[in-house]
Amino acid sequence: MIEKEISHILNLVSSKNYIQAYKLSLPLYKKHSPNIEVVKIHFYILFLLERNIEALDEISEYSNKNNIQDISDHEVLNLFGY
Repeated sequence: MIEKEISHILNLVSSKNYIQAYKLSLPLYKKHSPNIEVVKIHFYILFLLERNIEALDEISEYSNKNNIQDISDHEVLNLFGY
């Protein structure tokens, strides 16, 4: 089920419908934030919307709760570095 929601959000992003993608990513993020794919998509959309401060605050909160040092996913590290 979550794969279908992620796919729909990614289709919205590819069509540059960032607001609608954000509206769908936020509840998904709140419900499934341990899922790293959901986390990456949510933060990516925030950056696309140029909500950088909000994204950085959420990344900081997420990393404090989830021990982000253990993540070796290069996409995540690049996104966080952005």
